Amino acid sequence: MLFGGDVHENWVGQVKADYGRADSKALGVEFCGTGITSRGFGNANMAGLLADNPHFVFADGERRGYGIAEITPSQLTVSLRVVDDVTRRDAQISTLAKFTVEAGRTELNFTGGAAGA
Repeated sequence: MLFGGDVHENWVGQVKADYGRADSKALGVEFCGTGITSRGFGNANMAGLLADNPHFVFADGERRGYGIAEITPSQLTVSLRVVDDVTRRDAQISTLAKFTVEAGRTELNFTGGAAGA
């Protein structure tokens, strides 16, 4: 499991043994989140980026927010939370996407929120 935030966008995907092979074994999962005040590059090119990087299953470059990771002995749950307006203190918060990973597994399960970018 990897957590990152260096691209200022939400990305969720598989860590692969060989990214050059689509059938390569998944070694783990990766969650890269945005920050509430950071700016991403938007979603205009997101479909193409996802097509070029099939090991990613979710991406969003428009909405700002944070991630919540809940770790139990049986699973990891990551909720990508977003605010509707970063300039307002009373901004509404919603779940953009939610994923689970069962203990001992490397498969991501989409369990809620918006379905893709």
